[in-house]
Amino acid sequence: MFPPIELSGRFLQNCAAIAINLAQIVTGITLGWSSPIFPLLISEDTPLADGPISVDEASRITAIFYLSGCVGSLVFGRLADYVGRKWAIILGVIPQICAYVIILVATNGTHLLISRALSGVSSNAQFSVIPMFLSEIAETKNRGRIGSYNGLTVTLGIAVGYAMGAYFHMRVGAIVSLVILGFFMATSIFFPETPQYLLMKKRDTAAFNSLMFYRGFRRKEDISDEFQKEYDQLKQSINNVMQRASLSCKDFQLRSTRKAILICFVMNVGRNFSGLFQLENFAGIVLDRAGAGIGGNESALASAAFVHVLSYVSMYLIEKVGRRWLMLVSSLGSAIFLAILSIMIMLNDSEVDISAVNWIPTLAYAGYSAIAIYGIIVVPVIIATEILPIKIRSLILLILLIMSNLLTTVSVNWFMAIADFLGFHSNIWIFSGSCFIEFVVLYFLLPETKGKTYDEIVKLLN
Repeated sequence: MFPPIELSGRFLQNCAAIAINLAQIVTGITLGWSSPIFPLLISEDTPLADGPISVDEASRITAIFYLSGCVGSLVFGRLADYVGRKWAIILGVIPQICAYVIILVATNGTHLLISRALSGVSSNAQFSVIPMFLSEIAETKNRGRIGSYNGLTVTLGIAVGYAMGAYFHMRVGAIVSLVILGFFMATSIFFPETPQYLLMKKRDTAAFNSLMFYRGFRRKEDISDEFQKEYDQLKQSINNVMQRASLSCKDFQLRSTRKAILICFVMNVGRNFSGLFQLENFAGIVLDRAGAGIGGNESALASAAFVHVLSYVSMYLIEKVGRRWLMLVSSLGSAIFLAILSIMIMLNDSEVDISAVNWIPTLAYAGYSAIAIYGIIVVPVIIATEILPIKIRSLILLILLIMSNLLTTVSVNWFMAIADFLGFHSNIWIFSGSCFIEFVVLYFLLPETKGKTYDEIVKLLN
């Protein structure tokens, strides 16, 4: 007989994070796919049997992803408190499966519109619940690294999406996405629910066993004093939160709570006006207008691959450097890279010869994408789960996600209209200015949360 294999808690936490985030690879594919595929869909070479779609129809198909995301945030964000984090994530993948089945048989723009709407519901379900799941299974010293898997898998998906959209038939991308979702279903179902959710539902034994699993203990006889202390503190914290079953004004009276909500609001607005979601949908066009030497789609793909490689460095930095400095460097760096990209667009539009430096747009976009994703885009969700009280956490995250999707819907839908009216560089300057303002505000508001318990974070906020 072979002895049983002992697996560490950190290893099991990482396995759970990877399995759950397989769904986020498909979210990334959905985001990256639209940039190279829409110019093809509006051309005479369209793969749609019913012929090319109009530019306005392409804009609606792009924007519906974010508008339908409000439904995903609303439904699955609340569902997580009733059926659990794990099952909310699994159920949230079903619309994505339907979306890619529709792409397999799509013949016109209406089919793509329905598919994109379903993808928006599913992707935002994942954005709502996955960070919650990850923060609740991770031990304090591993929280940042576990949370960064979210961005890691999205960037991988974006790179795959660019490649699929640029070089393969759209049905190939659908098949790849369905295979990945199949792996997600086959693996994620075996991991236990989070201890916090089980304690909230008064399932103490299941919560104890769940925490044992995610800390790497096979038998109760093996648990350490440190584990017992963590469980007792967690149970006491949940009991304190659940003493008042319904939300009231008292839940928002603490100065630390109000400041936490303000910080989350600032980061959320900055996230939406950083320009990343908008530029992902028009990356090829933007880089062409900036005079990128190897072509817009090729530059976008190279940038996405570069961003994914750098994501492994960011996983290391998030625990070493800390959340605060990563946010500050990300917001200021994004402002600088976007300013450079805008200047290149202005020079190219003015017919200035930039052939000697036509590598700058690709480098600027790649640098911006990398520094934005692993700061402005990913870190706010990690910080929010750390600084918001657990009783109001899901509600505040839900409100912020709905606001985020509405803002992004409007900005994506009007991106080209603003570019035509004010000049293509104007959008980029707006995003650059927003990133700089976020840097200034967060410099004075945001505390460091790395390696700190919730009680320590409350003291810092006060």
